[in-house]
Amino acid sequence: MVLFGTSYYGLTQPQVARLRPPALKGFFTNEMCTDYFRHIAMFGGAPQPDFFALWMGANFTPLQFRLHLPPLLRAVVSHITNSPLKHVWWPQLKKRMARIMKAFQRQVPTPQTRRLFAGLMLDGKTRATSVLPAGPSGALGDIEVPFVVVQNVGYLNLHQFGAYDLFENAGTPKDQRWLIVGPATYDLPVYAWQLEALAFFDHLVYGADNGYAAQPRVRYWTEGAKDYRIAPDWPLPGSTALRLYPASSGADAATHRLDRAPGEGGTNRWAAVPLGAIVTAGFDEVENQRLTFELPIEEEVELTGPVTVSLSFSTNEIDSYVVSRTGLVSADGGYQILSMGAIRPACRWIDVARSTMTEIAIDIDTPEPLTPGVPVTLRFSLTPQPVVLKPGERLRLDIASRTDLLRSDVSHGHAQFDMQVPPYYARNTLHYGPDTFIELRRTGQG
Repeated sequence: MVLFGTSYYGLTQPQVARLRPPALKGFFTNEMCTDYFRHIAMFGGAPQPDFFALWMGANFTPLQFRLHLPPLLRAVVSHITNSPLKHVWWPQLKKRMARIMKAFQRQVPTPQTRRLFAGLMLDGKTRATSVLPAGPSGALGDIEVPFVVVQNVGYLNLHQFGAYDLFENAGTPKDQRWLIVGPATYDLPVYAWQLEALAFFDHLVYGADNGYAAQPRVRYWTEGAKDYRIAPDWPLPGSTALRLYPASSGADAATHRLDRAPGEGGTNRWAAVPLGAIVTAGFDEVENQRLTFELPIEEEVELTGPVTVSLSFSTNEIDSYVVSRTGLVSADGGYQILSMGAIRPACRWIDVARSTMTEIAIDIDTPEPLTPGVPVTLRFSLTPQPVVLKPGERLRLDIASRTDLLRSDVSHGHAQFDMQVPPYYARNTLHYGPDTFIELRRTGQG
């Protein structure tokens, strides 16, 4: 027996594997999570109503519960939808995907599902009160069977970090585990990996001499170069830390700098305005809601591996929300999002026991309100996105308080969800110096 699937059908596979059923020979999991509380329910310390409303409206309506398609019919539908005609209809559908998702959110789930949503949003603020299962994180050492785990970097606030947790902490022998970091894609990605999975299963179950045993332990898609590169492990052995320090260029709304040495201090500020809040017409003309920093690229460099942000931060409220994003600005001015991460400042303590080499886990259970005007240090992870930066391009770092101000969309291969953050109108301040930086991993390639 082998297991294969994506999303829900991907994250349940390690749960099965750690029970060690005798019949299980291995699994191929795509877009999965290992800690359901922090990877799904509470991104950056805040609930995800946009995702849960979509998921429940698309899957748990009375019609969905009554719907039954025989296996043969499902196979026929799958064959047709993934035929060569897909190249014709899928790009048109993807352009309309945002509207389709909103239509799913308007569907009314069953009463039981609505009660689950209420429980997640209103009561599930801690691990003890969350209605979701804990997930296999912390027990991954019980997994012994071979596996392949695929990470889609396009899901910036869902299905992130679990693949790296599994690859790092599973009990499977090192030479029987594979990690693939694929490109950002919103394209029914489970189908994109079917042939890869078949090759893995042929090798695993039938002993086929198809070369899969010799596949590199890590393959990762590299933006900029637009190709796959290989490595023996993750994070990449031999990579070195590249620490860049935000520094002010003057007015808050200006494009600021990323320097290789800490600045001399100073501050810049941004407005934290709750999603959907009432503001006066023309508000954005007098108040900036994000800070932007750029580093001009003078020589080609590959950045692959964990991304960490540290910010010396204060606000005039007792809590807020901070979202950071990296991006690539091309020589002609085009922009491509790379990675994203978030933190609720009141939940700023690091959960060392649950952290991995790729993710700084945050202790959401013990919030500590901020003292208005008093700086604290926020340290959190962004999602990895391997990239080659070339001369004439710029690396951009954005900092804001709302995911909708920094997100991409499915038409560009990303599936990101709006969040009901920040909780209050606030004036947020970034303090420059040695505690404010972004750290990336520089490799010898590129």
